[in-house]
Amino acid sequence: MTMLRLTLLALALSLTACSGSDAPAETEEAPAEEAPEAAVEEAPEAAADEAPKADTAAEAPATKAPKGDTDFPEFAPTGKEVNQPLDQSVSLVQFGSLKNGEVEVTGKFTAIGGGANIDPTDLRTARGELDIDFQAVASGDVARDKNIAETFFLSATPNALHGNVQLTNFRPEKQTVKVGETIKADATLSVNMGIEISNVNVSMTLQRLGENRWEFALVDGFTLSIDNLGLGERLKTLMALCDHKSVADEVKATGKLVFGI
Repeated sequence: MTMLRLTLLALALSLTACSGSDAPAETEEAPAEEAPEAAVEEAPEAAADEAPKADTAAEAPATKAPKGDTDFPEFAPTGKEVNQPLDQSVSLVQFGSLKNGEVEVTGKFTAIGGGANIDPTDLRTARGELDIDFQAVASGDVARDKNIAETFFLSATPNALHGNVQLTNFRPEKQTVKVGETIKADATLSVNMGIEISNVNVSMTLQRLGENRWEFALVDGFTLSIDNLGLGERLKTLMALCDHKSVADEVKATGKLVFGI
């Protein structure tokens, strides 16, 4: 699925047994009997010592794999995927953050695009992409929108930020759904706003609106750190410009994306 161009405002690897004999040993019966016994005893010990090492080596990838819940099954494309464009007229990407520790500022990005590749017979192979134009911000305050776009996202400069969100792994509770049916799913996203943050795990619902029309809705959204995105200094500049005492480092993104016709 080539889904989601999500952004919000701001919008983590890891893994000999030797036997010697001398001349006396050949003539003395006791040593001759002990020599084979030592060989017999050492052989199993060597095997026993090496067996756990082999097991440990085999288990190493399994212990290193879950780097932040990344050890999910991968399903190769079936070849039956259909590319479905994003319907911008009904899709929505929203963001929210706290100002001065108590007032929640919410808004949405009004210029988004993207697409998804979906095979109705195996939804596990779905992949998608979302692109966001940060110049188009709507928070209910025109002056604030301008400051966010120009000061935080540098929309009027060659260094203007653009948001890109990719659906890299999709884990629906059912492999197929009927028209009109809604199911739950978990998914993994890759979010890029100049700095890429991979393995963002989210919960969502998927509704099949028509034969080739799908709605992906974030249930609880997901939260990103402005500092982790490398935008801490821009946030400070924005705070000074707007005379804010504080703005939360975390920004939460929610929304729904409709693909197809």
